[in-house]
Amino acid sequence: MKIDLHAHSTASDGSFSPSELIHHAASLQIELMALTDHDTLDGLEEFHEAGKMMGIETLSGIELSVDYDGGSLHLLGYGFDISNVDLNRVLVELRESRVERNEKIINKLREFGYTITSEGVAKRAGNGVAGRPHIAAELVATGEIESVSVAFSELLGSESSAYFDRKRLTLEDACNLIHQAGGPAVWAHPGLHGSKLPDLLLRVGEWKMKGMDGLESDYSSHSFELRDLLRAIAGENKLIATGGSDFHGSYRPNVKLGQGPEGHPIHDECYYQLFGRINEIRTKLLTGR
Repeated sequence: MKIDLHAHSTASDGSFSPSELIHHAASLQIELMALTDHDTLDGLEEFHEAGKMMGIETLSGIELSVDYDGGSLHLLGYGFDISNVDLNRVLVELRESRVERNEKIINKLREFGYTITSEGVAKRAGNGVAGRPHIAAELVATGEIESVSVAFSELLGSESSAYFDRKRLTLEDACNLIHQAGGPAVWAHPGLHGSKLPDLLLRVGEWKMKGMDGLESDYSSHSFELRDLLRAIAGENKLIATGGSDFHGSYRPNVKLGQGPEGHPIHDECYYQLFGRINEIRTKLLTGR
């Protein structure tokens, strides 16, 4: 089975609409995929409807930035009730924080002499949640920066001069929120933490106690060696191992839909483990046990 459990649409910071994403998946013979936009569920209705039309199984998802004691990481939620009141309330608060952060970044860039405007960024985001990729794309469109990657490395990355932080949930609160809505919480793309990863992996047991359900082992930029290490750590801690490309379309042109470690497909065992945990959580919510 060809799968992808991590992809983004124009509802957040991808360049494909939810339905375009499904049509692209169909062209690649992908049979199941999840839409995991940042801080929003807005693309899911269109995504599920397009999936039905094209015969692709679809799964609701979300990607949240969360804080732990000492830093931050991204958490993926899957298979939850998209009408959950608490989840939707918190997402509104997180999106408002994004808007405030964007304004700070844009104002700082204008102080540096760039001509970027809030209106231009909003237009580039369309109906989606504007974020740093849209700011980067607008800088490229005005001809003031040569590429999105350069915009991030020189201006928008976490160590850069125009970076501002925003509101995030704690790891424990985010896991609880996703669980109460009926889904598991998975640590996204551990390998992107670079040199910090060995120390972070020592905290997996602690994070499991806070509610984390799994690790994204089969990620597009992971090596086979890292994939196997993450799978082993997940197994040792009775966590699930999932996989996804983190597809953003033209914003990350080197990442292909359905792409796992070293360009290979994402193993369908990721599908079986994820759905097993979803069923466990749903059963616990129904029975109270």
